Amino acid sequence: MKKIILLYVFVACSILLPAQKTLPVYNKMQLKPECSENGRTNPVYISEHSNKSLKTAGDTIWTNDFSNPDDWVFGSNTGDCQQWIICTPTPVNNCTQLYGITYITSPTASNGIALFNSDYTGTLCGNQDDGIFRQDAWITTSNPIDMSNNNAVQIEFYNKYRRWEDTCFVEVSIDGANYTPFLVNDVGIHGSSGTPYVKVNVTSVAANQPQVWFRFRFKGDWDYAWMLDDIVITEAPDNDLALDIGNIPYYYQNTGFVSILPKYYLGWYRPGAQISNNGNSDQHNVSLNCTVHNSCGMEMYNRTIDSIGIWEAGTTDTMWLDSTFFPPYTTGIYTATFTVSQQENEQVPGDNVYEISFIVSDSVYAHDHGIQTGAISPSMYIDGADGDAMGLSYFVPIDDTLSSISVFIDSHTTPGTIIMAEVWKYDTVIEQRIYIIDSEEYIIQPEDINNWVTLKLTSEDSLQEYITGGEWYDAMISCVWGADTLWLGNDMSHPNHHSYQFETVLRLGTSWYYAVKTPMVRLNFKRDDIISGDPCNFNLIMGKVYYDINGNCLYDSTDG
Repeated sequence: MKKIILLYVFVACSILLPAQKTLPVYNKMQLKPECSENGRTNPVYISEHSNKSLKTAGDTIWTNDFSNPDDWVFGSNTGDCQQWIICTPTPVNNCTQLYGITYITSPTASNGIALFNSDYTGTLCGNQDDGIFRQDAWITTSNPIDMSNNNAVQIEFYNKYRRWEDTCFVEVSIDGANYTPFLVNDVGIHGSSGTPYVKVNVTSVAANQPQVWFRFRFKGDWDYAWMLDDIVITEAPDNDLALDIGNIPYYYQNTGFVSILPKYYLGWYRPGAQISNNGNSDQHNVSLNCTVHNSCGMEMYNRTIDSIGIWEAGTTDTMWLDSTFFPPYTTGIYTATFTVSQQENEQVPGDNVYEISFIVSDSVYAHDHGIQTGAISPSMYIDGADGDAMGLSYFVPIDDTLSSISVFIDSHTTPGTIIMAEVWKYDTVIEQRIYIIDSEEYIIQPEDINNWVTLKLTSEDSLQEYITGGEWYDAMISCVWGADTLWLGNDMSHPNHHSYQFETVLRLGTSWYYAVKTPMVRLNFKRDDIISGDPCNFNLIMGKVYYDINGNCLYDSTDG
């Protein structure tokens, strides 16, 4: 199975859109991995999310952990071929094979989960990637639930999901025939993941009803998968704000998420967050605070913005700080902590804080966090061939000198596989990629497995390593022989921060695509002026500087 579509113009981190400098978008088609029809064994890894238990504020009305399949009824509008199943991914895996997503790691996954495996059933039933949504299936509670004494109702569950073109719903009925849909996993971008824990307020339909049916409905066509577990129906709290995701994007909008940035490229960052009112009541005076600390615990930034008006029940929206953060000219780790608060007394405080970190380096440019959650390979898409390559795109704002490319080699790679590093520039005038420089061929050694390998870029005339600023450069790893045995580390520890169409690059033959994972491929630059210093004392020299959204200085402590 191979899927190719024209590039959709999505915006980096689409749920969080700051006013930033927009870079040109260059053409890459998107390619969804093919099914493993040729019998290859694909790596299986731990969950891409760390699940956290969120204690509900209200009384529990009903729970189910999928340990008894008789509690559920299965149905579809597409026939028996494409149905939900209940299975156990661990300790004995009797689930159907997933592709492009790992199994859910919910607290009770060992006694059963609910799974709609869109990729598997799409292949089994001979679906075509033609935009016709043939998959339309649901899993419904066998018996109605009495909620006649409940004035507010909320359904919660552990969730594992990855989107292609499908939609997901929690649906509620009071007669067992007519259902009201509540959209979930509304992530928008191809390849994006749903949140690991979902809460849906269904008071408008279920409250004070003597019998209520719930079902989970998947509508799509040859997509990835949706998994559920540990369903809890509770008395919905009145006051429950949730900070869904926080982000502190780099000044250049279409770069995607930058986890490591050379200090010479520093620009301002504008923090923002997506916030949901999951409670049953409107919330007032909602505030978002963001602090940034360096690796020594020193506070670099602390700003709060108050929302205007009422945050109505069921609302999901974004808030942006009214000033930007400009990191000091000092290497180190910087951690942004977002906190949401409101006038009312928060009843579920466990989801009001969100953290994200980034690094200022001397010479390293990266999109990954260095946390391997899986693997990615050109052989996921078509049978491997000489010259197939994958990597990441990097916007270089100033003239610089290339040094090397670093790549994390996954454990499923066979020692002896030959690889090579390549750098290509996208020429916006002719709208084509131009080869810049490459490395010598490198034979992967046993000690390279599960480790970083750095490939030095070599220039025949000592001029190719010099690159001009204001351009996009693709850092690629190509496989000279044995692409089926080359697997690169993949970092999906923060999947919803990435914008794959801007970040990722995949070359198969002479065609260029973007993928829906983040290969661990970093671009390195030459530096002759690296100076060691105490990152904890820079404030004595640098001070704190705040900028507004247009880059104007709001406050500079060095001015007294």
